[in-house]
Amino acid sequence: MTALLVTTDLMATSAADGAAAQAGVRLQTVAPNAAAGAADETTRFVALDLTAKVADLPGWIAAVRESAPQATLLAYGPHVHEAKLNMARESGFDHVVSRGHFYKQMTELLKAYASPAG
Repeated sequence: MTALLVTTDLMATSAADGAAAQAGVRLQTVAPNAAAGAADETTRFVALDLTAKVADLPGWIAAVRESAPQATLLAYGPHVHEAKLNMARESGFDHVVSRGHFYKQMTELLKAYASPAG
C-alpha cells in the first residue's frame, strides 16, 4: 500500500479512488480507529478527514507514525472549521488543508507523496 485515506465519508472514498487511479497509487480507505493497524512500512501518505471523529488527535498521530514512520500525514477539513484545522496543525500533521483544496488537488497530492516516484 502506498496511501491511506482515513474517513467515514463515502463520497470522499469515491473521489479518492478515482484520484488514486489517475495518480497510479494504491489507496486503502479506513475508519479512524483502524488507521494505525492499516498503516505499515509501505504506507507513504495518510490523509485524515477531520470530520471523522478522533478522540485523541495527538495519540492518533503517534500511533500512525509508529506504524508508518516514513509517511507524510495530511489533515483536511471544512475551511469554516478553523479551530479543528488549527488543532491539526498544532498536533503535528505535516500538512493541513481545507477540504476544497484537498479535493481539487487530490491527484497531485497522491502523486507527490504516495507514488513510488514521489
